[in-house]
Amino acid sequence: MKAMRWLLVGLISLLLVYGSLVRESQTAWAALPAHAAQQLAKHPPTHVIPVYNEALPVTRGLPACLRRMIRPRCYSPQQIRRAYQIQPLLNAGITGKGQTIVIVDFFQSPSVRSDLRLFDQLFHLPEPQLTIYAPTGLTPFNRKSKTQKLAAIETSLDVEWAHAIAPGAAIALVLSRSEEYEDVYAATKFAIEQHLGSVLSQSFGQPESTLPIEFARQEHELFEEARAQGMSVFASSGDRGTLSPIYGGMPRRVIAIGQGVEYPASDPLVTSVGGTSLFLDPGGSYAYESVWSNRSGAPGGGFSHIFARPDYQEGITGIGNTRSVPDVAYVGDPSTGVLVVTTILTGRPATSLLEAPARAHRNGPPWPHSATS
Repeated sequence: MKAMRWLLVGLISLLLVYGSLVRESQTAWAALPAHAAQQLAKHPPTHVIPVYNEALPVTRGLPACLRRMIRPRCYSPQQIRRAYQIQPLLNAGITGKGQTIVIVDFFQSPSVRSDLRLFDQLFHLPEPQLTIYAPTGLTPFNRKSKTQKLAAIETSLDVEWAHAIAPGAAIALVLSRSEEYEDVYAATKFAIEQHLGSVLSQSFGQPESTLPIEFARQEHELFEEARAQGMSVFASSGDRGTLSPIYGGMPRRVIAIGQGVEYPASDPLVTSVGGTSLFLDPGGSYAYESVWSNRSGAPGGGFSHIFARPDYQEGITGIGNTRSVPDVAYVGDPSTGVLVVTTILTGRPATSLLEAPARAHRNGPPWPHSATS
């Protein structure tokens, strides 16, 4: 069965435009905070990765992209928390404690635990609660596989930024054996039927134009089950704008490019997360955002060819009679991206995971009045 296309929101375009897929080095560390330099000897293959592959020798300063006012620039967990007004919630004790964020990813990241540990040390984050599941077994990690390397980066990124935004929440990482539909379905089914958490995040998808309708039906039934148990489901809307391949001929091949959206983000039971370009002012506060649209890509968006307009989109003008995506948006532009610790030297912004951890806050203890006003 045809494999799901993995949505590395911005990463694939970033690699094609700005750098090689992999640059491994035990000495080419990105610049770290001074207190973290001594930690590196304990994790020799791990790198701190700003966007645009800006790897620098260890110094007492932070990576240059954190200090820039023009692109390419990058952001730390503390900057993202401030920009999206998450820090006041953390200060009020609303950290996601008592909730579990469930992340479904492909293949595996052999270094995900050590990557997360160093990420937490660098940015003074508390001890994580990470549990890893492989319901149908693991595919042995192949360092020669570009697909598996990208999956490893994505996995570390997803876990690190879930913990950064909702540091009190536990994390359940469910690994799909591959990108094949049946493996993705099995991993999603396990996550939901085992009641692993209150938030489910998926940063992958497939154009509706290439999607087996039976797979969409089965997934939708799972999402109905998730809703019944109070689980919130999130998915990235994509990274190629409205473009969608049209297949034809024998053997099947792309014969044209049309317009469309990605699944599962297009499912009405899923909160679809788009991407923006985020800019801070010289004082580090939120300045403005714009739709991410440049040579590295653009967020997926448009109208479903499968699902009718849901009730919650009634009354919105200009969207027609079908499901419209995305629902929300956060930073997704690689040139205004975030830092990630990984054993593979590259970087990409987080999009879906910035919304899923935020949802863990909302599923937590009742907000004080000031937090909701």
